[in-house]
Amino acid sequence: GITVDTRGAGARVYCRAMGDGIGTDDDLALKTFEALRCNYPLEEKRNDGNGSLFCGQVLSEAWATSCSHIFCTEHAQDWFKKDERCPLCLDKQGSVRVVKVVMTSTEQKLQKLLIGQPPMKIQLAASTAMQFWMEQKLGDHDRERRKEKELFEQLKRLINNGRKRLTEADMLMQSLQAGTDELKRQHSRLEAALSRDREEVLRLRSRCQKVKQAYKESLGRAAGLAQPTPRRELTRSQDPSADFFRFQRSLSGLSYGVRSSTSSGSPHQEPPPHAGESFRKRQKQR
Repeated sequence: GITVDTRGAGARVYCRAMGDGIGTDDDLALKTFEALRCNYPLEEKRNDGNGSLFCGQVLSEAWATSCSHIFCTEHAQDWFKKDERCPLCLDKQGSVRVVKVVMTSTEQKLQKLLIGQPPMKIQLAASTAMQFWMEQKLGDHDRERRKEKELFEQLKRLINNGRKRLTEADMLMQSLQAGTDELKRQHSRLEAALSRDREEVLRLRSRCQKVKQAYKESLGRAAGLAQPTPRRELTRSQDPSADFFRFQRSLSGLSYGVRSSTSSGSPHQEPPPHAGESFRKRQKQR
């Protein structure tokens, strides 16, 4: 089989030429770039979130085909037990040859394999391995481009849908604002009408009260009933004789020094001034 070192001397020479300060992150990025991945196609997208349509497992031991495709051991065994064609090429290449590839060999093992070989064989093996690796990286690049294109199309659709929804939301907001303004105008008109109705109710109440009062007065006049004259509070005079003569005046024809109206027909006269004094003297004598 073909033995390939994914961490060759040329890569380390390149890293040293770039500087001694290369860090762990750079080493990891370089290993990730150099690694080969399984090309087995999947019917459904993977659940790892990257949307890949192939297995994509980083390979340490794999099976390579004569059509420059490589698969992990699990998928290679499942496929080539039932079919001799490449799962990617299918009828394009027909039956393909499959070899096992080990990518964990050290430099010493590689050197031992190449020691004693003529330069033409060494150059052929190196060019074959380089061509295989470059085809794998070109395939990875094409898949990444397709994935980016799909993501770009999804992003474009999302942006268009977002703009459409923003336009619909803007139109809805304008419609709601117009409805709110109309409701405010209706509310103002209803408040003005309510204020007028309240004033009309107050005016009608006042008119009803006046009509009720006039109705009561009309009933009183029709029944011959007058409003009772408020009684004056009787004040008791300091002079008993004044009270006495006030009482006498209220009696017809019984006052002192007054002739009866039936005998002479003259009007009543006031009692003489000395009448009060004689009455007081009699009261003292008693």
